[in-house]
Amino acid sequence: MDVQELFDEYLEDTIYEGKQVADEGVHLTAGQILAPRGAGDTDFGGDEHRASDLQVVHPEKRNEDDDYGWWELDGGHYRVVFNESLQDCPVTLLLTANSRILECGCSLASCVPAEGELATTLTVPDCGVGIKENARIAFLCRL
Repeated sequence: MDVQELFDEYLEDTIYEGKQVADEGVHLTAGQILAPRGAGDTDFGGDEHRASDLQVVHPEKRNEDDDYGWWELDGGHYRVVFNESLQDCPVTLLLTANSRILECGCSLASCVPAEGELATTLTVPDCGVGIKENARIAFLCRL
């Protein structure tokens, strides 16, 4: 499968093909950011697994005439949910940080995503970071 087929056939809710499709994979865009507010639990079998309580972080416009807002994040860990979702993909993919978010001192937990919602953990340095709505911060590529 090539990158164009991945974009056209297996990703939903994409933003803009011209900016998201690259030779090596597809850029994913930030759709929602959540902050952990309570501890979760996990166990070997999964019967006692309980995800952390999460609170939505709302973006705010820097200027009143802006079309999109910014998440102004303090240092810490967050859950980022991407606009895009993955449907019925027959190959194994890797979700990882792109160079832009790394240049801001942030990191994303790389993962092999399951079908459906695409999300991962975002780690922000102590100095914080601003992320604009729909920013391309991750990359999805074939393993």
